[in-house]
Amino acid sequence: MKAALQRSSQNVHISRVLYLDYDSDPIPLGNAYLSALHKEKKLQVEQEVRALFLQAGRDSSTFSPGPREGVDVEIDAATLIEDVLPAPQSEPWFYRLVVAECKRFHIAELIIPSDLHGNAS
Repeated sequence: MKAALQRSSQNVHISRVLYLDYDSDPIPLGNAYLSALHKEKKLQVEQEVRALFLQAGRDSSTFSPGPREGVDVEIDAATLIEDVLPAPQSEPWFYRLVVAECKRFHIAELIIPSDLHGNAS
């Protein structure tokens, strides 16, 4: 993930998600990233990693919540994504959409098609 984010002009923080039992585990404090880096313990099988950055205000010393829709961060998709595995039971229109988006981001070669429903590319 670090290599995929090298093009980014933002200072991106990469961290594993902490899985907590919200009934007994304390919610970690200490820095601004921690509030976005935990989930319920029952989701631990995900082993999620997140990439975050703080958006500063006009003078770069104050925090700004940023836009509701997120912020574009330039990445190298081919470095970040190992494989694209459309679900075998997905509808043909969805498979075509996945192929089109992968072509748009120059990663069509990463698609692993399913033979179950004739979705071969």
